[in-house]
Amino acid sequence: MSVSSVTQCASVAVLDPQDQLLCFNTTNVCTKYNFRVGAKHNDSSSGPVTSCWTRHLTGPAFNTPFAQLVAEGCIEYVSTPETWHDARKYCRSIGGDLYVAGDYTGMKTYITLNGERQTWVGVANWTWLDGRPVDASEWVYFGEPDNGPDEQCARYRLVFAGLDDFICTMTHAFLCQKGISYP
Repeated sequence: MSVSSVTQCASVAVLDPQDQLLCFNTTNVCTKYNFRVGAKHNDSSSGPVTSCWTRHLTGPAFNTPFAQLVAEGCIEYVSTPETWHDARKYCRSIGGDLYVAGDYTGMKTYITLNGERQTWVGVANWTWLDGRPVDASEWVYFGEPDNGPDEQCARYRLVFAGLDDFICTMTHAFLCQKGISYP
């Protein structure tokens, strides 16, 4: 598997609960707990600087149940189906909010590796909760959002690899992101 970003490296590392450490450097070497992923490893003391992150940090920033995906912050995938509003309420109750993609590709990779077929994310009224409009390339296909009856929320659809506006009262798995809160 070719790994070209720290987000992809982290996405691979979170698949195995035994992996407690991931390292990534500028030559696209991803090492997760003594297992190399997608690139040749250089054990020499010279060469590019390698940044490493632990799966479980000490301190209040990234405690269980959150997983640290470096480019995206700390996220929790919740497989228990909830409505969009109840999912958001849960995320807020644990010190976060519904997931807002800073790196859309990273979000797609994480959900592809860990998610359900349909996952609520932090999009309402065709806008990310941080106020950015959803880019046309992030929707499932041309014609979305189609503004169907009561479709003010968005889910990520794994089978189509994109966002779909949907009825907020339906239930799906969801992603929470720690340390953020939007109005």
